[in-house]
Parts: sequence; C-alpha cells; structure tokens
Amino acid sequence: MTYSFLTLLFACGESTKTTDTGSINDDTGTTEPVLDPNDFESGCFMVDDENGFANFADAMLFTEEGSTVALVDCESPTHEEILIIDKSITLIGNSEWTLVAPVNETGITITAPNVIIQDLNIESTRSAILVDGAAQTTLTNINVFSAGNWAVKAIDAQDLSIDISRFENNGFGAISIAGGTATISNTIIDFNTSVGINIEEESTVDVSFTTISNTSSADPANPTDGYGIFVQGSSTLTSSDNTLDGNFLSAVQADNSDVSITNSILSNVVGAAVWTEPGFGDVTLNNVEISNSFNYGIVSQSSGSFTLVDTTIVGDPELGPSTSAEEWPDVGLTGTGIYVAATTIDMTNTEITGYNNCGIYAASQESDATISMSGVHIHDIGRQGAFVYGHEGTITDSTFENIFDLDAIQDTGPYEICYTVDRYGGFIGVLGDYTFENTTFAESAAYGVSIVQGSTEMSGMTFNSNDCSGAMIFDSSGIIDSSTMIDPNGAYSNFGASILGYNASYVKVSNSDLQPEASENNNNFHIFLYNTSSADIIGNTITGGYYGVYSQKSEVNVENNTFIDQNFYGYSNIVRYDTDPTDSTSLQHSFSGNTYSTTYSGTRGIYCESGGSIEANGEIFNDHQGGQGVYATNCSTTLEDLSFTNTNAGIYVSGGNHEWDGLTFDGAGSGDSYTSMINVGICPSYICSTPSPVFVSLSNSSFTNVGSTYTGALRMSSYNPTDAPIEAFIDTITIENVAGAGIYAYNTTMQIDNLTASSSGDSTLDLSSGSDTTITNSSFVYGEDYAINCASCTLSMSETSISNIDSSAIYMSDGEMTLENITLFENGITNSSDAVSISGGTFTADGLSITSAGGHGLTTSGTAVVSLANSNIAASTLSGLSLDAQSNTINTTTLVNNTEYGMMCGVAEQTTCAQVSHSGNLIGEQSGCDNTCGEEMETVVEEEVTE
Repeated sequence: MTYSFLTLLFACGESTKTTDTGSINDDTGTTEPVLDPNDFESGCFMVDDENGFANFADAMLFTEEGSTVALVDCESPTHEEILIIDKSITLIGNSEWTLVAPVNETGITITAPNVIIQDLNIESTRSAILVDGAAQTTLTNINVFSAGNWAVKAIDAQDLSIDISRFENNGFGAISIAGGTATISNTIIDFNTSVGINIEEESTVDVSFTTISNTSSADPANPTDGYGIFVQGSSTLTSSDNTLDGNFLSAVQADNSDVSITNSILSNVVGAAVWTEPGFGDVTLNNVEISNSFNYGIVSQSSGSFTLVDTTIVGDPELGPSTSAEEWPDVGLTGTGIYVAATTIDMTNTEITGYNNCGIYAASQESDATISMSGVHIHDIGRQGAFVYGHEGTITDSTFENIFDLDAIQDTGPYEICYTVDRYGGFIGVLGDYTFENTTFAESAAYGVSIVQGSTEMSGMTFNSNDCSGAMIFDSSGIIDSSTMIDPNGAYSNFGASILGYNASYVKVSNSDLQPEASENNNNFHIFLYNTSSADIIGNTITGGYYGVYSQKSEVNVENNTFIDQNFYGYSNIVRYDTDPTDSTSLQHSFSGNTYSTTYSGTRGIYCESGGSIEANGEIFNDHQGGQGVYATNCSTTLEDLSFTNTNAGIYVSGGNHEWDGLTFDGAGSGDSYTSMINVGICPSYICSTPSPVFVSLSNSSFTNVGSTYTGALRMSSYNPTDAPIEAFIDTITIENVAGAGIYAYNTTMQIDNLTASSSGDSTLDLSSGSDTTITNSSFVYGEDYAINCASCTLSMSETSISNIDSSAIYMSDGEMTLENITLFENGITNSSDAVSISGGTFTADGLSITSAGGHGLTTSGTAVVSLANSNIAASTLSGLSLDAQSNTINTTTLVNNTEYGMMCGVAEQTTCAQVSHSGNLIGEQSGCDNTCGEEMETVVEEEVTE
C-alpha cells in the first residue's frame, strides 16, 4: 500500500487539531459524533435516573461531573467489567450485585476527584479498587472477598474515606494507602493475608470503629508479616475505637512513623500488639486494652515519644514465654509487657500484668531520655516489674506488686537473687535519675525498687514484704521521705531490708514509718548501709526488726528517730567495719535526738564495732529493757546529754577514746553482778588483733535509782593493763540510790573530781587489783556497804567527806592508799563497823577526821603499813584506833571522846606514836601500845573472896 506525504504528515500528528463544530462544511478539524443512548446495549447502570446501560463504560459516556450511576433492577447478580472512573461521579450498587473484574485486572480504577462509591461487592484476582491520585474519594458499604491483591489500593489519594465496608480473605491485605490521606471507619477487615491495612509513603490515615482480625502471614513456615495495620515510610496512623484481634505477628506494626491508638482493643497476637521498628516516630495509646499478646505486649523501638493513657496490657503467664535470666537476652527479651526505646515515655493509669520475664523494659542511650509514670499498676510479673535504663524518671501514684521468682532462685536461699541488683525487682532503674511519689512496692521476690548507678528521690512511698529490700540504692544516691515500710523480711528468715544502700554515695531516709516484720525472730534489717559514703536517717519511727539501722563501712547521721522494740538481741543502730577492723576507723557517725524503747532482752540501741567514731547528743533511752543503749567496741564516742530512764543497761565500751558529758541515768538497770549502767572493758581479740587502750572522760552526769540486786553505775575492767590500759577522768558526777557498786575499777587509772554519791547497795567505790585512782572534792553519803573498797588498788583521795555508811567507810585489803583532808562522820553505825579498816597494803592519811564511827574509828591488821598524821578521831562506839597491823605510825593525832580507848595496839612494838593527844576517851588513852602513844590504862584484877 502506498501513502501520500499528506497522509503521513497527518498520521505523524504534525498538524494542528481544532474542535469540531459538527458542521458538514467545517473542514478545519475532526467531527465528533453525537452519542445516542439507544445505540448502546441497555442494562442496569442508570445515569442520573435515566438511560440504563449494560456496561459501566457505556454509562460513563453519558455522565457529567457530579452525575450518579446507580445499579437498578440488574438481572444478573454479577457483572464482569473493568470500571474506570475519570469523572467526579457517584456510583451506587446494591448488596445483591457483585462486580467481577476480568482475570488479572483491577476491578475499579479511580482517577477523578470527588468520587463516591457505595453499596458494592467486588471480586478481583488483583486489587478490587485502585484510587490513583484522586482526591475526596468516598467508599461506603464496599465488600471485597478474596481479592488477589488488595481490596482497596490508594496511591497519592487525598481525603480518601472508607466507611461501613467489609474486606475478607484478600491476598495482599485489605487496604493499601501509599501517599495522601485517608479515613477508614466502621469497617470489618478479616482473614486477610500479610496485612489488614498497609500505610506508607508519608500517608496520614485515621482508622475508627473498625474491626481488623485474623490477619495471617504470607509464609506461615517462616512468618515475617501478619499485621493488623502496618504503617511505614514517615506516615501517621490515628486509630480509635477499633478492635484488632488475632492478627498473627502484631495488631499494629510501624516503621519510622507516628502511631496513635485510642479506645481500642488489641488481642491475641504472637509477636506484639504494637510493634515499632528502630527509627523515628511517636507512639500514643489512650484507653487501649491489650490481651493475650504472646511474646510482648508492646515493642516500641522508635526514638520518638511513647505515651500510654488508661491502657491495660494483660499477658497469659500459662502460655507466654518463660525464659531463664541467662538466656533471656539471647531470645530477644520475650515475655515482656512493654519493650520501649523511646526518648520520651509517658504512662498514665496503665496496667501491665501476666508476663513472665518483665513488665516494662525501657532503654535509651540518649542523654535527654525521660520516663513518667502516673497511676501505673504493674503486678503478677516474673523477674522484673519495670527495667528502666538511662532515663530521668518521675513515677507517681503507682503500684508494683507480686513480682515473682521466675527462676526459683529462692530455693537456694537469698544470696543469689539479692546479690544481683539489676535483675530482680518491682522497678529497676539503671543510669538515670528517678523521682517517686505516692508509689507502692509490695510482695516482690527480690527488690521493690533497685536504683543502680543513678539517683532517686522518693516520698509518700509504701514498701511491703519485698524479700530482698523495699529500696536498693546501689552505687547511687537515694532520698526517701514520708514513706511507710512494712515487713522488710519478706520470705527470708535472716535477710531482707526496707532500705538498702550499697556502695551508695548518699542515702537519706526521713519522716517515715518502718513497721515490724511478720516474725519477731527474723534477722532482717530496716535500713542496711554498706560502703555508703554518707547517710542521713532523720525523723523516722522504726519498730521491730532485728536491725533498725545497719551501717557497715558507712558513715551515718541518725537524728530525731524513734526506735521501738527491736527484736531479741537485736540492734536499733549498728555501725561496724567491713572485712578488716581497721577499714572504718576514719568514719564519723552522728546520733542526736533519738528515742529508744524495747521490751525485748539483749536489744542494743547504738552498737559500734570497729566502725569509727560516734558523736551522740540528746539521745533518750526510755523503758529500754534490752541490752546497752550504747555499745562500742574499738570505737571512739562523744556522748552529750544522753538520758537513760527505766533502762536495763546503759553504756558499754571497749577500746577507743570516749568523752561523755551530761549523761542521766534514772530508774535504770536490772542486770547481774557484771552489769553496770556504764561498763568499760578491753576490745576482744576477735575484733582487735592487738589490744587497744581505752580513755574515758565522764562529766556533769548523774546516776539515780539505778539497778536491782547488783547493778551499779560505772564499771571499768582491763584484763591486759600493759597493752590495753583503761584511763578515766570523772568530774562532777552524782550517784544516788544505786543498788550495786557505784564505781567498780579493775586495772584502771582513774581521776575523780566532785563526785557526790549516796545510798549505794554495794561499795560506792569498788577498786580492785591494778586500779590507780585519784579522788578530790567528793562526797559519799549513805551506803549499805563500803564507801571505798580497795583490793590491791592504788588510791589517792583528798578534800572528801564520807558519812552515814552502814558498813566501813573505807576498807583496804591490799594496795596503796593516801588520804588527805578526809572527813568521815557516823559511818558503820548500822552494822557496828569500823569507819576505816586496813588489812593489807600501805595506808597513809594526813588530816583524816573520823567522828562517830559504829565500831573503831580506824582499825588495822595483817601486813598493812599504816601512817596517820594530823588527824582527829572522835566519838567512836569502840576505840578511836585499833592497831594490829605489822607497822603503824601515828603522828600529831587527836583521839577524843571515844567510848573505849583512844587507841588499842595488838603488839606494842608494831606501833610508833608522836604527839598523840587524848581527851575524854571513856576507858583510857591506850591499851597495849607503846608509851609514846599515851598513858596506858592499868589493868585491875579482881581478887576472889572466899567466905
């Protein structure tokens, strides 16, 4: 065939096309024929209620913008055709009619804006509906079953609306939105493959009042999909009032996109109800119920914000993963309610329960990461209620409880589960700053809360029955205020604490109520401090427990607390060394304004064992029927204004330097013969590798109504005076109505000034072997036994008075005694005892005044060496002097008005006198003494008269 050049020119389009006017004389363009509806096959596609066409394409020829195409009285229930909608029309089908797309063709393609399709059933081996770049498309009551690809696929479609529709068993999924915006509502999406709704390419989609269920994976043998909704590519999903159930891997899957879910139910998934991949994107859930989400409740790996409000996440502990702690990281932390890596986490009124490995696991490497929890309830979780890493956190009005021992570690005892501080607990915070208010931690198999290498401030807390401790402050700082701590012991009989500071930089517990544990005999702790730099324990009430405040190699300030009924042989406070008795000697502990009471025997108030130095001020021990109020071994103490009222024992120290002022003991003591209100000894060998000396300074103190039977005021004993001497300075002390010895000293060097003692049941001063005592300006009044009992002691006493002692005022069996300006008045009257009795040692008195002795004024015997000068002995019931010692020297002494002799000597040669003056001695001046001692009374022998 041959074509002309003109023909080829027009065929190549090189001419200008003009509009046909329809005139036969117009040859400037092509002619468009006038369409006649009658030329087309008639059918049920009605256009604007006129002209019915058998095919939709024919009907479209007669539509205008805004026309309506409706299916009316269709004879066949199905129709096969490709529908192309390129005008803004409304297509109305009916529920009994189905559009069937030709094989491998899309059912409906929409390219025009403002298209409305409603009441249509569609079948397609590809996609049922394609919205390609069209805006304002509305699809209502569309049903698509078993499409090969998508029920609805939208590309760059703006304001797409899908309402009251149903999409089931579609091969790629129900809906795909790639670019643009869409609203999906009141729709049922069920049993689709891969994904229910796919959102990508910066789309914004709102899904509401829709059910998406039973989405399966495309490859069940190797599942990588099966999502209810998949949002990706910088898109935004807003989901509200929806139900997503039984979607295989996740209800909502997101990748670099924003997700908001409100008033919805997400349930029965294998992976996670909500899963976001690493990247960016915000996640918000409000009033959402998540249940039976097998491996995780939520996995949010995006770095944006993560917000939960009024949300419940419930796992199934019977079916969910239960993995050992060692294997758990290797299996991807499955069995977790929430895994979140967001920079900002905000949770309000959220409940998490039923997961075996963790409630919430939050980790961030960002320096500005934050977490906020308010009204959160995490309970019945295995191993960890919450694990938070690297956040600044605020947790308020929340509860973490019933965190159970998934790994059965408790079967081996407390040590493994409690020594692993970042693994087991209600809340574990690592490398962050955490603030807690009005939050409860209860029934945790390990820790209530554990802060590791971070810091925390807590107020209004409740800790109840957490097995390791209510709060662990590990390598961190912690402040806890106005809180309640109940049953710190938990499950263990010899472990457990309310607050535990371990390698902490600072711990403060204030204005809190620490209540007793379930059993009175457990060796648990209320506050345990180990290697803690400093701690303040202020204004608390601490009841029960074996240890109130336990400080090991930790410096502590304990102020204005009330300690009540710590257990049998327990401790209100204990400070001690770690592994070496020398490792804590530099620590300084302060106690002030605390009160102590207990009905349990053996309980001690402040106990220091090689723990450094103690400064205590204003401590009150009232009805403290246990052990010592203060017990210090190889520690130094400074005590000021301490009060002991109706207490069993006061103070025990061994080793160290001790300065005490203003101590008051009233109505105290009920111990045995080795008990006094103050006991001073030497450090035991198991604590001190070498014995250490003791120094004590006691001033401005009083002992009143002390003891029963043998209990005394002050007892000092050293069993190694060479290596561990005891040295004491006592000034301005009052001892009144003491049942036992006032002061007992053994191998002790002691200086006493201004002592006032009265009514002692035993010797007021009981000075045993090795004691070296100096007494000045003192007064002894009323006593049942000796005022001074010297057994192998060294005593120097001056300017002192002794009166009204039932037994001898002074008794010495051995040692060395020097008296100067001593006044004795009415001593020994009750027991007819000598005022001074010397049976051994060296006795020297200058300026001794003895008046009204119950027996002799001064009696000597045995090996004693006695020297008396410038003295006066008067009105003795017997003789003024009764001298039977091996050596007696009497100089410048006046013996006046004694009932018998001025003096009596057993062996004249053993007594030497000079300037002895007698006056008014009833029987005579002397008997059996050397003539230098006075005129000897002649003996009158009565002759027998025989009648």
